[in-house]
Amino acid sequence: MDVIHNNPFRILGLPVTASIKEITKRVSDLEMYVEMGKTVRYETDFPFLSPIERTIDTVKNASNQIETMESRFFYSLFWFWEGNSADELACDVLKEEKIDTAIRLWEKQLSGNMDVGKSSSKQKSLFTYIEDFEALNRSYSSAKNLSILYMALARKHNGSGNDNGAFSFETFTKGIMWSGKFMNANFLSEYANLIAGKYFRFEHDKVVESFIDEIVRTVEPKLNKIDDISLAHFIANFSNFPDAAKRRVANRFIAKHLQTIDAAIALSGKNIKDSPAKAHLAAWTLWESTEKVIKVIRESLGADDYNYQSCTDKLAIAFEACGIAYYNYHRKNETSVDPGDSSLKIAKYARSLATAVSTKNRIDEGIKIIEKWVEGKSEREKFKRVNDSIDIIVRQLNSLPEIDEIPKNDYQRLLQAARRLLADCRVPLNNMRRVLGSEDDTY
Repeated sequence: MDVIHNNPFRILGLPVTASIKEITKRVSDLEMYVEMGKTVRYETDFPFLSPIERTIDTVKNASNQIETMESRFFYSLFWFWEGNSADELACDVLKEEKIDTAIRLWEKQLSGNMDVGKSSSKQKSLFTYIEDFEALNRSYSSAKNLSILYMALARKHNGSGNDNGAFSFETFTKGIMWSGKFMNANFLSEYANLIAGKYFRFEHDKVVESFIDEIVRTVEPKLNKIDDISLAHFIANFSNFPDAAKRRVANRFIAKHLQTIDAAIALSGKNIKDSPAKAHLAAWTLWESTEKVIKVIRESLGADDYNYQSCTDKLAIAFEACGIAYYNYHRKNETSVDPGDSSLKIAKYARSLATAVSTKNRIDEGIKIIEKWVEGKSEREKFKRVNDSIDIIVRQLNSLPEIDEIPKNDYQRLLQAARRLLADCRVPLNNMRRVLGSEDDTY
């Protein structure tokens, strides 16, 4: 996270507990050193992080970032805090880039006497163990530091210390899980008083929201494509945060997916209007645009979530509209296309998406109509095969002379007309009998 690698406390080489007087003096000293062209290094530069370039601008910017109580408290959330002896020892080994050692020290502090290196059916998990309030109270700073370390390590750099763009999602989520423990309301209030003073107006929900927003800004570019990282997996890592915080994370990411679905629905409506004869293709395009997206929303929010259900109902109605438009166009215009199978498939998919009872009932009514049409498909296919025969017979019947046009007693002419009618209709009649059967009423 940039807020860790370029944290103002790191730039100034100060602990998060530094007083205003200490901050002012450090800024003055650094500005003087920079103007003299002197390179300044502090033990807390930590070589495993991105390199620091201390200039007049970066020093002033760091100073401005922690000028107010609110901003000083915010940036302190993303820097190490030596709150106990274990923290001091871990920070010392971090200066030597002994990262694994620091992790073991903090995990040991957080787990009390538990041997975190072993696994046992009787042994509690690390996260379950620290649910013990008193244990965490003694190790609050260690939970915070472990969180910051993991989130900082997620952004990898090359041997020269330059950022190479690589990002370890697995490492980052470890940091998120530990930060959830750190965001406990009681502990966070005490920490705020330590960092910003007793006059600081501490609002727990606001602090957590700001913290989460910073995390989201880091991860969001990695989630541009749905398949890059499992959004549901990412949100699940906020299990240690308050429910409201988890919803905030979900809504931040789900919003763009909801917009994607709304845009796809609008496009399908336009496609239906422009070409109802191809409305089944509009349904296919809608499915391609939303199938993965709706799955992500379901996995992230849960099937019972209002936003998910509202979204699927809108999709269901949009798919139903595609099927109805396709069915009605070809029925009313009596085209050569039988819309039954495609329309029924679309309607059943729409039904699978629907969650509201009213939406389900509405689609069910349409399905009944289409199913009845589909059931008659075999009969319609038969009549298609005899339509030409029927047309021939009708034309022959219409070509017969009117009875008034034949002189009385001109039986010879009547007989000739009857023979000609039988001869011309023999082939089409035989075709009708073969296709429909001799017992068919039409035959």
